[in-house]
Amino acid sequence: MLRLGLDIGTNSIGWWLVEFDDDHPEGVRHVDGGTRIFSDGRDPKTGASLAVDRRQARAMRRRRDRYLGRRDAFLETLVRHRLMPADADEAKLVADKDPYDLRARALTDRLEPHEIGRALFHLNQRRGFLSNRKAERRSKDNEEGKIKQGEYALDCAMAEAGADTLGAFLAGREEKRVRLDSETQGYDFYPQRRHVDHEFGRI
Repeated sequence: MLRLGLDIGTNSIGWWLVEFDDDHPEGVRHVDGGTRIFSDGRDPKTGASLAVDRRQARAMRRRRDRYLGRRDAFLETLVRHRLMPADADEAKLVADKDPYDLRARALTDRLEPHEIGRALFHLNQRRGFLSNRKAERRSKDNEEGKIKQGEYALDCAMAEAGADTLGAFLAGREEKRVRLDSETQGYDFYPQRRHVDHEFGRI
């Protein structure tokens, strides 16, 4: 009967093969053995795993794939409910319309179904991230100083402009994106999920 013994380390494997033989003087015969050394899977300078970069790239691809999947599913839902055209040429014409103007006019004017779909699709694209991990939310409480200030600045700016929703506020601004001031290192404004939820309900 043969028996194989293994000694597995972090970057090596030692092995030895023996055969149990009653005819052998010692009752066991050593067949073969040895050690296989592998290159260390860590950066020799930092000691960090070489798999970190691959893992991060894979996580980025997964997030991107999930985002595209959710976007496509939402678009299919809009098409199914006739809020977006199924025809590609018609869809392009709808996509060319200014979504910020549509989001602002949706509060006061009667929009066509495809215009409502365009506004909702644009709102969905910029809804922001919402974690469902309680531990992660707790860990970020101490890191949200700038974001909280940006959120407060947005509420004040919306109230001053008389804008009921984020879309109405952005429609009146030349700069739509969140900016980080190089001097104060603070955000000029920072939308939160509650702003998006409120606008969705108003539309």
